[in-house]
Amino acid sequence: MEKIDYSFARTDNLSVSYLKISVDNYIEFVTKKGKLKKDDESLNEFESAEIFEKNRIIINEMGENFVISVIFLSMFLESYIYDFSARNKGDSYTSKYLDKLDTVSKWIIIPKIISGVEIDKSRKSFEMLRNLISTRNKLIHWKSKKFNSSELIKNRDKEIYDLINLKEIFIAIKDLFNQLDNGQERKIHNFFLEYIDRQKICE
Repeated sequence: MEKIDYSFARTDNLSVSYLKISVDNYIEFVTKKGKLKKDDESLNEFESAEIFEKNRIIINEMGENFVISVIFLSMFLESYIYDFSARNKGDSYTSKYLDKLDTVSKWIIIPKIISGVEIDKSRKSFEMLRNLISTRNKLIHWKSKKFNSSELIKNRDKEIYDLINLKEIFIAIKDLFNQLDNGQERKIHNFFLEYIDRQKICE
């Protein structure tokens, strides 16, 4: 039987940093969204052009915040579930048998192996987890397109940040963590849940 090298005291864990970076950028995203101004027929051509340019700059910055938040949130979930396994099953076992699984599979298999708890795949939170990873992959492998003025006008309201609802993702993360075991991990789970709650991003 393979010896399990339990290692609850750990170092070099970047989960907290990843989560904070994601949350900070989401807050920036929401703040900037609130600064977008609406154009209306009462404005003259110059005023409309000025609003358009200001909104364009804000929208570009929102896109950057969105990309950073999505990527670092997926990094957080990947980092956390690896660390969850390593603390309970050891680095050797985790690296040998679990680390090569994709992120979604890790969230299904690792909790079940460690505590017998299986993430409910019928819940919206699991669907949102899959959507987050899918969106991350789309962003990482984003392809440029040939410029087409008619397509640009047609898709002007379809921005990168429309790919997924980040607020729903944070709510889903809270649900996923609440589904994990009620043992010694509870305090660690609660730290992340409380951090998200303190930022009031799920309200």
